[in-house]
Amino acid sequence: MRPMERREFYIFDLDNTLVDSRGGYEKAFRAAFGEFDMPYDPALYDEYIRTPPRRHLS
Repeated sequence: MRPMERREFYIFDLDNTLVDSRGGYEKAFRAAFGEFDMPYDPALYDEYIRTPPRRHLS
């Protein structure tokens, strides 16, 4: 991976307005749930994204 170039400003899209990052989030959820031997249910994605992780992983 190339190092990030220095820019005058950066844009952060935390609410998926500019970029659809759902695929990356789902990959991360699957990995995290797998670390705890918990099943990941794609139908619950919206709940996972709105809920603090400690509620799902505790």
